[in-house]
Amino acid sequence: TTMIKSVPWRQPTSFWLRSPTFWLLLICLTGLVPCPVESKLHRLEESTETQFLENQHTRTRLLQENVFDGNGLVVPVEGHPSCPCLTLEESQSTALSGGLETVGNDTDLSTYGIGCGRHDATADICTDACEENPFPTLISCDRPWCQFAWCYVDHNKCALENSPSAFFLGSSRYYSYGTCRYPDVFKHDFLLLKGETIRVALNSNTGGWTGSYHVNGTHFQGDLNDTSDEWSGPTVTYVKEAAAIGGVILNVSEPPPFLVNRSKEFFGPSPFDRCIYAVALGFLDMCVAAYKITEERAGVTDWIVLNSQDLWLVIVSEEEELSGFERFTRNLGTIFQPFTGNAWMFIILFVIPFWGVLMVIHERGKPGSAYPSEETVIRTHKEALGEQELVEMRIPLYQHIVKAVYVSFLSVLQIGYAQPVVSLGAQFNLIGVSFFILTLWAVYTANLAAILTEQRRATAISSLDDALNARLRFCAMRQDLEIVSALHDISPLLFV
Repeated sequence: TTMIKSVPWRQPTSFWLRSPTFWLLLICLTGLVPCPVESKLHRLEESTETQFLENQHTRTRLLQENVFDGNGLVVPVEGHPSCPCLTLEESQSTALSGGLETVGNDTDLSTYGIGCGRHDATADICTDACEENPFPTLISCDRPWCQFAWCYVDHNKCALENSPSAFFLGSSRYYSYGTCRYPDVFKHDFLLLKGETIRVALNSNTGGWTGSYHVNGTHFQGDLNDTSDEWSGPTVTYVKEAAAIGGVILNVSEPPPFLVNRSKEFFGPSPFDRCIYAVALGFLDMCVAAYKITEERAGVTDWIVLNSQDLWLVIVSEEEELSGFERFTRNLGTIFQPFTGNAWMFIILFVIPFWGVLMVIHERGKPGSAYPSEETVIRTHKEALGEQELVEMRIPLYQHIVKAVYVSFLSVLQIGYAQPVVSLGAQFNLIGVSFFILTLWAVYTANLAAILTEQRRATAISSLDDALNARLRFCAMRQDLEIVSALHDISPLLFV
């Protein structure tokens, strides 16, 4: 155990030989000078009194097993000089009463909280709390404060963090963990809210799965009792279960109507903003839903973050594993992407055949044209023993049309009409055909280049900077737009 008064450690030999106390005591024992016994043995008497108090009040643990700070030094039982613990004499003016149902019926209230110590380690609510860990945290233990040292202090003489007693509300006592070099995690315990009524407002989220959801999508309506199924969602479940564990009464409320216009001026027309605004002013205690924590919202009230969702830059890209044949067919289909299906059908089934028909109309029967009305053939007579003669035979119209359509398709693929024309009408028609072929190939090439460039650019984007350099447009919610714009200096014109 440690003494109430602690002294710096010195090696025994060095302490007694170098200390004036040793020489004074030696002279006193020889009878040369009077011995100030009371003043010099005060420390011994104080130690004896301390041991007596320890034996009398073992449950309050006035003198605890060694309490160490972060540097391995013993924490003084009287606390830090900037916030000294109350002494037994000072505590008499604010005697404690009641509260034994929390701290334990066997606790001696006259010494409870006097001097730095783990006064709550044996309390009824701490008997099963983190006994194996002398330095628990909120993550590893439900009530780490059970193992933390603290003491009562004078609020007017304490420069460290201190708070009014939660177990003895009418005593005007203040406690401090800081003076005993422990953080005050007690104030975060739900135990402090037991029996309290909290004004809760509920917003109904329109999407996602982590928020709160009303069956009709309305805000601030319904209740949260066990028999009601109006509200659902992980956030609602968390609040209901936490309230049940902490003994808290949830009173579903609505932001006052007179705050509507003011909330619009401060935030905006959103009912989520209205709820946050009411909490910031103190008309409500809590809003329950999944919210976007924007800079404006974070600046007016506190938040309990149950979960968070990262913002993702999503690029639509198909990079699944394909077989060789599938890759070939996909790349082959790229050839036809510059035009829509209707455009291809119009060109193939109407435009190109129509050229051929016009050429036949203008050129058929003209001297020197590719579409004569008649042609000279050699006829062999079998009866005349192979006698031959030249005969003019008429060429069917459908043969010219088939040939003209073929030549038109070939002209498109060769980017030029290869057949000569002789008539004036055919020559004008040829000018129109040539211009159409030129335009067709120019548009086709431009569209195909754009498609291939877009595909390559889509697969090359791996960060937000790549997307910004590519001048892509972004689809985002309003709150996300504000966050991303502020962090990366992005123009709002790039959002849709």
